[in-house]
Amino acid sequence: MNIFRNIPAFLIANTIGLLASSSYLCAATINVPADFATIQGAIDASSNGDTIAIAAGTYYEFNINPNGKAITIYGDTDVYGMPAVTIDAQQQGRVVECSAQETSSTVFANLVITGGNSQNGGGMAIIAASPIVENCTFTNNAATIEGGGVYTASSAATFISCRIIGNTATRGGGLKITGSKLGGNDPTLIDCIIAQNTGQDGGEFGGAGGIDISGNSGALLTTTTVCGNWPSQIEGPWQNMGGSCAQGDCVDSDGDGLPDICESDEDGILHVPSEYGAIQDAIDYALNGETVLIQAGTYSEGFVIEAKSITISGETNTDGTPAVTINGYASVFNSLTQSIVIENLHFFECLGYLGGAMAVANANPAINNCVFTNNVGYYYGGAIAFVYECNSTLTNCTFIGNQGGYSAGALYISTYVGDVGPNITMVGCVLEGNAAPTAGAIYIEESSLTLVDCEITGNVFTDLKNGMGGGIDAPASILNLTDTTVCGNTPNQINGEWTDLGGNTIADVCAVVCPADINGDGSVNVSDILLMISAWGPCDGCAEDIDGSGEVNVTDLLTVIGAWGDC
Repeated sequence: MNIFRNIPAFLIANTIGLLASSSYLCAATINVPADFATIQGAIDASSNGDTIAIAAGTYYEFNINPNGKAITIYGDTDVYGMPAVTIDAQQQGRVVECSAQETSSTVFANLVITGGNSQNGGGMAIIAASPIVENCTFTNNAATIEGGGVYTASSAATFISCRIIGNTATRGGGLKITGSKLGGNDPTLIDCIIAQNTGQDGGEFGGAGGIDISGNSGALLTTTTVCGNWPSQIEGPWQNMGGSCAQGDCVDSDGDGLPDICESDEDGILHVPSEYGAIQDAIDYALNGETVLIQAGTYSEGFVIEAKSITISGETNTDGTPAVTINGYASVFNSLTQSIVIENLHFFECLGYLGGAMAVANANPAINNCVFTNNVGYYYGGAIAFVYECNSTLTNCTFIGNQGGYSAGALYISTYVGDVGPNITMVGCVLEGNAAPTAGAIYIEESSLTLVDCEITGNVFTDLKNGMGGGIDAPASILNLTDTTVCGNTPNQINGEWTDLGGNTIADVCAVVCPADINGDGSVNVSDILLMISAWGPCDGCAEDIDGSGEVNVTDLLTVIGAWGDC
């Protein structure tokens, strides 16, 4: 991949604005090395609105700092528009620092920043400041902790047409973004490349080689490529504003500056693993309204969805059941205004603290045709935990054999520590054989749950002294049931008030289902065979068509004979 692709010479609009302002009518251009031998010497002599023009060459300086001045620092370029000025710190310290509330009126452009070494931000550190950095290359810088190439903390800096390549750090080899949002804004990267950087801890603490994001910060990426970094490309919340790609492979066979693997999503469907090796990579790259389609197989990974309107869909078997197995933890959060669909996935033997397989917080995902089997939640919810404000509908989902360490064998639904509780609807769902010390299947507190055409059977709360609700425990909540069966749970069925909207069966012992007992007299006998013979042949939906094939035939007869006797 030609990661040093041609970039047009920059045009710094805000510099023109400064020169046109009455406050900067006396703005000067200071030349390095003609007027001052060093870049820092020129900065120290400058005033707001000045421009520092650096002639082509290599300058051995470190700890360069504009000290809050609204100035433009730019270097010469070569015939291709690439930086012809290199600032080499020779491992003596950080190359550049902005930490005096610089704004977009402070601009760095056309510079190669290299040889930096510091705890945080070997190449450049931007702290509580938001300069513009344009057409700069950060390479061969190192940080012992975070941000080998660049470190930003509480910043809304803008990077335009920059290359962050071949830097190292413990976390965030290329770029580290942390702290709170500055003025409610996050750092922005436009037409940048972050490649071949290394996070040395191997991801032990979740650190990425490319971009590592933590704290309350995020990142906005437009036509930006993040590829070939180790151990991962991006960790933390970021938004693809269009045309961005995060992939482990930088191969660019057609030389257009975009990795081949990033060029196959014009249809809005991101295929895993044929186009994207990991589910999270596809999610990160997906735009609002797009679908991540997971091909049949088992995936030992989880995923995170934040602030995106996307669909995560697995392939299905011929009978409609999920053909995709997930053995990893999923979380969906901060997406109250987004439309999220999760469908056709089998979460199997996952481990989590809040929800064994999935946590949903301040989000409204629709979860369809998913199966949750043998998952373990260390604290709340063996399968899923819904906390804070959620308005989700689960349709045709199955929960079997899940375990909650403290409460809720399958689903935990609660305000947790918030004021607005979840509002959950379940349609056509089955919850069977789940267990927890409190609430065998579902625990709902200060929230709302509606069950329609669901079956909750054979669930157990294991702390018989303190547990409540073998099927459902619903203290101080709204619980509505329609056409729902709750039976055979231990030691009881429902704890708490609930509203019967009709068609429900609540019983300590579940009725025996015996399809071969055609006349329903509790025994499979000659009467049932006579009914079958009388209905022999095509039969759409009749009781005698036990296997639902649309025809009463020898298969149905053998079923009756095999079930002979009392049901």
